[in-house]
Amino acid sequence: MGTKTIKKSRARGVALIMAMSVILLLSIALMHTFENRTVETVHLANTLQRFQSETLSRSVFRAIIMSIKTKGLLFVLNNRDQWQDIPVPLNENQYFQIKKIQPIDHFFNLNRRFRADDPWPTVFLNIYNQYQVAGDPLAIESNLEEVIPVLSALNDWIDSDDEADAEFLYNNEDYADVYPEFEVKNRELDSLSEVKLIPAVQELGFSQKDLKERFRIFALEKDSNKISIDLNLSSPEEVEEFLLIFKDAEKYPNMYDDAATIRGILEERDSTMEDEDQEEGSEASDPDPRYSPPLYSRGTTEWEQALELAGLQLTADEQKLFSTTTNLLAIEYTVTTLRVTVTTETILEIEYSDSTKSLDIKSFRILQYSVN
Repeated sequence: MGTKTIKKSRARGVALIMAMSVILLLSIALMHTFENRTVETVHLANTLQRFQSETLSRSVFRAIIMSIKTKGLLFVLNNRDQWQDIPVPLNENQYFQIKKIQPIDHFFNLNRRFRADDPWPTVFLNIYNQYQVAGDPLAIESNLEEVIPVLSALNDWIDSDDEADAEFLYNNEDYADVYPEFEVKNRELDSLSEVKLIPAVQELGFSQKDLKERFRIFALEKDSNKISIDLNLSSPEEVEEFLLIFKDAEKYPNMYDDAATIRGILEERDSTMEDEDQEEGSEASDPDPRYSPPLYSRGTTEWEQALELAGLQLTADEQKLFSTTTNLLAIEYTVTTLRVTVTTETILEIEYSDSTKSLDIKSFRILQYSVN
């Protein structure tokens, strides 16, 4: 009798342990279920907020380009302090910030074939040296031979054939010695960040921010070699820095030496216009352009007369470096909904009503639009 009682007690003890184990396992499973539901709920909320931000970003984009079209680029950029990096509330849960609206005609186009007998390898070298010195004033400047492998790799990347670059005699059609190994695209760049896939470019040390501040991938007026700076939208310092990239560049013999003088011409022009505005009581936030189009007209324009007065004689190629209008415009802004922020970056091509006579914008063409 006593033995049976002990056996029953043991059986009940085992059953109790099994029951407790099952309950514990069910509790753990239930806890995981609640956790998963919580994660799903948070994920769903974030997805919804992202959807709302992306949808709103398109409306913000339309508002920005309509403001530029109606007010004009000169007005918008002259009032940067009124909109740049300033949160603009849309409701209690949403706001947007415009990070930049920037002309990029004067940025260097990387979608090109570099040739040994043209000025662009030298210009690329000067841009790279500016970047080096900006990061380290004591940096030793590179020479042309050091960047030729980079230019050859770019040639092989964007050309349409599978042959080694015949211009600089390097072979960068494939990268079998890197991991993972890959073959080149043999097509033009679709995005600026794409160049960072090329090992030779990686070695230069450019960050994505560095690239966006110096380079572009879209041709100016369908000419991959064309580059110019808008005298109405650029500061005298920006114009001078732009001209310094033509140091020792063929076809542009005067630009490096004349850069400081041209900066002085623009500063004097700004000072004169400021005095005129004060006399007339004009609004400083809505200025007149420095120079109305056209820039050149047989020596009769204010720009030509200013150059002549300063004793500067520009070659035909050098004259084309200056413009009164901007054709390529980069815009970047963010839209935030609660905890989710999306960044929109776009490149626009601007068409004017008559670029030889007017600064009035006729239309925009979207060349690139991305939301991240």
